[in-house]
Amino acid sequence: MNLKDRLRLIKTTGGRSEAKTPESGSKALPASSPSSSSPPLTKDEPPAFSGWHLEGDFVQSRTVILDAVTLENTAGSLGMIPIEAVKTANFAFSIEGLSALLPDIGRFLDAGNTLKTSGLTFFDLETTGLSGGAGTVAFLAAFGEITRETPPGNRAVLTVTQYLLLDYPGEPLFLQKCREHLSGLVVTYNGKSFDSQIIKNRCVMNALSPPFYHHADLVHPARYLWKRKLPSCRQRDIEKRVLGLDRGDDLPGSAAPDAWFHFLKSGETERLLKICAHNAADIAGLAAIWDVFVALATTPLSARRYDADLEHLALRYHNFVKRRRREDRPASLSVEETAVELLEQAAAHGGEIARLLWKRKYGSQLF
Repeated sequence: MNLKDRLRLIKTTGGRSEAKTPESGSKALPASSPSSSSPPLTKDEPPAFSGWHLEGDFVQSRTVILDAVTLENTAGSLGMIPIEAVKTANFAFSIEGLSALLPDIGRFLDAGNTLKTSGLTFFDLETTGLSGGAGTVAFLAAFGEITRETPPGNRAVLTVTQYLLLDYPGEPLFLQKCREHLSGLVVTYNGKSFDSQIIKNRCVMNALSPPFYHHADLVHPARYLWKRKLPSCRQRDIEKRVLGLDRGDDLPGSAAPDAWFHFLKSGETERLLKICAHNAADIAGLAAIWDVFVALATTPLSARRYDADLEHLALRYHNFVKRRRREDRPASLSVEETAVELLEQAAAHGGEIARLLWKRKYGSQLF
């Protein structure tokens, strides 16, 4: 079957396939038998996937709500990842501490912006390849926002919205939906060099204006704090070794391209739905890692709780205070005192760079 015939078949059937029960535990899919004589999918017909809504002929969406208190999943199969990041809708931000730990936050604030929980968007893509070249297409996007339930619960929740591209003709609509979420401050894990570039490249290739937003990428700060502690600083490893989160039999992101191409070829959805669960779990894990940085910014001396590199944490604060003095806008007294205390502790625990800095600055014994 040539490409033209295949596209006609998918359009007339909506890409639906026979019902299967995914291993991830999601509900069985509605049964259907793709046929070239099937009537076109309309807005009044049920979507191809249970729990998903039709946005266009080739784009579907769903919303997953992760509860902040009970950690129950109310719209999917993501109950395997508890998250601490949404305990409250009003984080006790230490603005200077976050600026010290996350340079992207410092640049965001220096541009005259205000940091608030409601302005955060956690963002992650699944694509047809890892090269990031012009031929790489994003087929699944997830956006997480911390919102508050209406009374009587009035609890903070992590709302994850996903968009799924069913075939290439739907890419312009898929990108338009993504652009609606990409504004303000966007938080990613390795998204600055990959996810954002993919979205911008695909927008240009589809004659769409690329979205503009401020970016806070956690991958490099995470490597700075844990590269000497962990064999790998992949997001999943940070989740497991630092936060104690276990995704179980979660299908890895590296399987995403094959899962999508298999769906295009066969119409089978089981593996694709598992990638969708993985994508939403990435957002939950990303929010949890963000919470670690908030905790370290608020109470830096809790570094041992998260097995963070005490010396590198101290150097972050030391360099931040030094830079602010050089720019003639000194850090607050509490941050300067914290920087000194962290440097002293790091030196006392064998940090060679911390010892040299302490001796150069204070010229005295630690004890």
